[in-house]
Amino acid sequence: MLYDWNTVVGWGWNFSKDYNFWDATSQTGHFYKILAAHGDLKNATKLVIPERVSKMGNCCFYNCTISLDTIVFPNDYTYEAIGSTVHMIQANLQNYTIRSDNPHFDSINGIVYSEDHKRLLVCPKNKTNIRVLDGTTYISGQAFEKNISKSVGPYDSGAEIEFPNTVETFNWSVFHSMPYLRWAELWNGFKYSYGDPFVNCANLESLYIPSSVITIQRVSNGQEMVNIVCYCPKVKIYCEPTSKPSGWANYWNAKTPNNSPLADTYWGVSRETYR
Repeated sequence: MLYDWNTVVGWGWNFSKDYNFWDATSQTGHFYKILAAHGDLKNATKLVIPERVSKMGNCCFYNCTISLDTIVFPNDYTYEAIGSTVHMIQANLQNYTIRSDNPHFDSINGIVYSEDHKRLLVCPKNKTNIRVLDGTTYISGQAFEKNISKSVGPYDSGAEIEFPNTVETFNWSVFHSMPYLRWAELWNGFKYSYGDPFVNCANLESLYIPSSVITIQRVSNGQEMVNIVCYCPKVKIYCEPTSKPSGWANYWNAKTPNNSPLADTYWGVSRETYR
């Protein structure tokens, strides 16, 4: 189904001849095609997605170089994997806004949550000093991808992104390619990492894992795939457990694509000692 583009920074056009939101995995479905056809957009700062659009495909903003700082999602929007939609955008994003009547999502301080605030779906990459809402339990895949913050930790840890103890689960690639991330301290209450949350965080030097963590793995078709610190060549890992729990994958601490070498790991480290 094709739509008219109603509003982009107060300036609209009809894109139905060459653009289809529902075919965003194809070259004709990428937003940069609109940019190429409408050069006036290069100085736009705010993108307002029109009503009647309920889904935009993965990598929809591939090669988009507009200096957007805000994207507004309409009331009709229902596609939860927002991080997968926007993760290729090359913009200075600081704010995602959900229209007030959207029954599925809510935006608070520029971050998108599910309507009940149990799931954090996506955070702008240029936003720092973030305090995730208390009561949030799940962080969606690619939620903080390319964010410029330097640290991740629990409330009152001094981290630039702080999480409450209510957050139990990460999906894959939550902190993918954060260029300045130096240390990450997981919090008491965190239990499951289904995937590779720190993949390609090349400057990550230190990671703390508490005893509450039950599962660290990513499995597809019965085979282990990518690991918790893959592509983090500098990292050292400090664990509160005294040995590897049974729910952690064999190469959970791999820091290169081929699982060799593994990250230096220290067991039986208290949170107080780590700090």
